[in-house]
Order: sequence, then C-alpha cells, then structure tokens
Amino acid sequence: MCRLHGFNRQAEERGAAWCKANAEHFVSCINSYLGLMRQGQEYGMRRAFCGRISEAWMKYIVVEWDFTKIILKQKYKHRERVKRMLRRKRKQASRNRIPKAKRMTARVFSGETLPAVEQFNTGRKRGCIVRWDYEPVKTTIPEVDKRAAFRKRKALSRAAKNGTPPPAEEPQQGKEVDSGLVAYSEMRYLGIPDPERVVADIQYDLDLRYGDTPRPEIDFDAYRSAIAALNKA
Repeated sequence: MCRLHGFNRQAEERGAAWCKANAEHFVSCINSYLGLMRQGQEYGMRRAFCGRISEAWMKYIVVEWDFTKIILKQKYKHRERVKRMLRRKRKQASRNRIPKAKRMTARVFSGETLPAVEQFNTGRKRGCIVRWDYEPVKTTIPEVDKRAAFRKRKALSRAAKNGTPPPAEEPQQGKEVDSGLVAYSEMRYLGIPDPERVVADIQYDLDLRYGDTPRPEIDFDAYRSAIAALNKA
C-alpha cells in the first residue's frame, strides 16, 4: 500500500505526462504485488488494493475482472508509441517529398473509344481519369500468293535434291487493316484536379511524344469544361 500510495502521489503532483512516460513501470510493479497475493488466494486484499489505484492511472490501464492483474492499454505501450512516431514521420516525409519526374509517354490500348474525362470510385480511392491523343491501331496482314508459294516449295525441294543452297526469300507484301484497337494516353488523378494542371500535363506529354513534328489538335477548352462539370457534380 505504501508503494501504491507513492505512485498515486507522484501521478497527482507531476501530471499526465509523467504518468504516460512511466505507465509501463507502474503496471509491471503493481502486477508483481498482485501475483504475490494470488499465491495466498487473497481475493479481498487484491480487490482493496486495486480499489486504491488513483484515477490518474485509470486512463492508461484496465483492471482484470478478478483483480489478478492490470493491463496497460495498447496505445500507451512503448513499442506502439514508437510505431506511431515512425508512422507520423514517414507520413510527413512523404508529404514533403519532391515529386518525381513525370512519365507520361506510355500508351494504353483498348478495344473501344473510352470517354476523355471519366470519374472512378473504387471504394478506397476516388478521382478521375483523363485520356487524350486517340489513334486507331493499324496492323499488316501478309498477302498470300498461291502461285508464289508453289514456286517456293518446288525451288526448295529442287535445291535439297541437287544439294545446292536454297534460293533467297522474296520480301512479302501485305496490306494495312484496322486492328480494332485504339491507342491513347491516360492519366489518373486522385480527387478532382485543377483544369489548368490537366492541360499542362497533356501539353507535357505531347511535347515528349512529338517534339517538333506535327502533333494532333486537341480541344483543351473541352477538357476544362468537362472537369468543371465534375466539380459542380
């Protein structure tokens, strides 16, 4: 009781900061006395002992229902305090981190022409997707000439029979057809971005991809109005 009275007096005199810093030492000390009382099955003594704990300590501990021990709350454990401190420092460092250089030259291929500005909501993240520079993808189909294929097979068999080197292959000609895919540039933003930032990102991507060569014409006012409509919604 004298030891518990000393803890209570210091908690009242030094305040909550001292209690928070010494809560683990207080819990281990009181549990040693409660464990000693358990050897004699002194339930009444344990109950009276726990009843003398000051209200200043009850913010940081929980007393077991049978008064066999007291438990320090999770958020006041030293390891948990260190984890929270490191988590807070990492969050501040990521907030103050200098953004990396933009990489916006990757192309996306889709089987349909998706809208230029589209909102998304996955439950955990909300924002909008901006697409630009739509371009249909062409593919080359080689033209099959049955007569040329027959002549090639005959020449190969003749070369194999005579032991001569095979004839050189003629370059195949083909025709370009639509592959059904559309290529476009895409950028995802968390939340509703500033329209001028979107326009600057599109111009940056066009500068990277085309340089001084002719580039497609893009209606930036349409993007500004679409993003402004998202803000109103």
